[in-house]
Amino acid sequence: MYQTELILAAAAIILGFTAWRKDRRLLWDGLKLSSRTFWNLMPLLIAAFMMAGLLEVVVPEQFVENWLSTRAAWKGILVGGVAGAAVPGGPYVAFPIFGSFWRAGAGIGTIVAFVTSWSVWGISNIAFELAIVGPRFSLIRIVLSAVFPFISGFLALALFG
Repeated sequence: MYQTELILAAAAIILGFTAWRKDRRLLWDGLKLSSRTFWNLMPLLIAAFMMAGLLEVVVPEQFVENWLSTRAAWKGILVGGVAGAAVPGGPYVAFPIFGSFWRAGAGIGTIVAFVTSWSVWGISNIAFELAIVGPRFSLIRIVLSAVFPFISGFLALALFG
């Protein structure tokens, strides 16, 4: 197991034990809620993992080499920075996609720009942001954060590429 899985498993065991000591029904209620969440998320996870795997085999190797690899340099960072903003959904959707491009040969700068763009701009979050804090705030935030995916990508390429 990886470190993250061990930490999550330990936290789940501790919480389960705490619930069981407090009232055994709490443990079973928590397990029922967990299984409901699992079954509700399962279609999303299956679709995200299928999409990631299919991207890995469908995207032409030449495209990855010319546009996303370390040799693509600024082109890869530009593509990653723009495309990352268009990836919908949360981490269960986005990271399998990013991982498939990484395994296909995308460069470190491209993937860092991809992830940074997704987390900073997140097209799927903009509707919520507009509704809650308004267009003025959204515009200011987007304009001020516009350079971060590209700066992050170039720094990753320069330091680790």
